[in-house]
Amino acid sequence: MTAGLLLSAVPPKGAPFVMIATDSKGASLEGGPADEKAQKVFNAGNALLAVSGVATDDHRSRLVDILASHKKLPINEKMQLIFDKSLDRKKELGLNMTAAVMQFDESGNPQVAFCHVGTDEGDRQFDPHTFDRRVPEVNHAYFGEDKEGVIEFRKKLDEKLDKKAITPDQVRESAGWFIRRASEAFPEAVNGRVQTKIKVFRPGM
Repeated sequence: MTAGLLLSAVPPKGAPFVMIATDSKGASLEGGPADEKAQKVFNAGNALLAVSGVATDDHRSRLVDILASHKKLPINEKMQLIFDKSLDRKKELGLNMTAAVMQFDESGNPQVAFCHVGTDEGDRQFDPHTFDRRVPEVNHAYFGEDKEGVIEFRKKLDEKLDKKAITPDQVRESAGWFIRRASEAFPEAVNGRVQTKIKVFRPGM
């Protein structure tokens, strides 16, 4: 599976930013050993994309291209494209994946949306959420291996994230700490090779 965080950050001063952090352990479509360096997080136009679970590299690349070629769409329409394309190819590719998109609206408010395709929870698309850029804070959503200990790690992550001094480096370090703790707790599903991607809001992006 994986362990990942979707992080929305509004510093007391400076521009809002979004970040996705995951491990790098990918599932094998053939049922063999897992890929220990699987790419799961991508820059996709003016958005970030995470694709975890069982999906081919070709399908991940196709989803990146879809987002990059539809930069002007609102996040709910982008996620609809991701969901529909994945549903179309679910049986053909044996998809069992979670996809997440993070970006900003026109005012610079961070946004997140995600969906499941072929998972134990079925095929499900969730409504996007928009965070208020006027409120300095760091919000994080977890996706991945749901085992005992994750809740406790997230409580400690909240303690590590200093809401009064939010910076990309500080959030990246804290997210990396979380991923490494998860890899120690369930190494059969998660490794400690941390991937992060970040986007900072710029007007007109």
